[in-house]
Amino acid sequence: LWRLPTILQLHLKRFEWKQPAARTVAAKPAESPTVLMTEEPKPADSGYVAASAEATKNSTAAADAAEARIVDTIAENRDSVTEAKELPPLDHVALLPWEQQEKAYGLLLRLLDKIVKQPSEAKFRSVGKTSAVLQRDLLEIKGGSRLLLWAGFQDTGDRFDALHLSTDEAESRYRELKAHAESSWRRQRDARIEAERRRSLPTADGKPIRRWG
Repeated sequence: LWRLPTILQLHLKRFEWKQPAARTVAAKPAESPTVLMTEEPKPADSGYVAASAEATKNSTAAADAAEARIVDTIAENRDSVTEAKELPPLDHVALLPWEQQEKAYGLLLRLLDKIVKQPSEAKFRSVGKTSAVLQRDLLEIKGGSRLLLWAGFQDTGDRFDALHLSTDEAESRYRELKAHAESSWRRQRDARIEAERRRSLPTADGKPIRRWG
């Protein structure tokens, strides 16, 4: 600077450059790493589980009660309606347990089938009341004698005869009885399947299921 002319030195001193003071910037506090808070799983409300179990138990009990009412109604009909003889013979016998129905249908179908196949044979058109098979499968059940009369047999005292039953009538009764027996068998089968399905349904007797949420 001293080598410059005096006038320039004066000018330079007037406009002497000063280094600006360093600005201090407050450092930002270090941000803590973001931590995702996961909610700890909570066990299911015991009251909700208990209510669900109770509802399942109540629905099963209601279904069982409805089935019991149906069985009771059928049992009552077996005594009152059967004795009153208000139903047709086929519907009358349909109120009996399937084991009795099956024997009655089977015997009467065999009798009618013999008449259809050998209409001229008189021995197939008459059956004695003392027959052990006839007593067991038809006469000892409620409505059994009515079923014989419906098929075309007549009560002649100690026997049931079908001497005046034509082949066409016997064949018609045979087809009708067979269709009725098959329908009754299907109803019994469906009832057993439904009962098995209900027994396989889960109940509220076991340990409650723990759910998370």
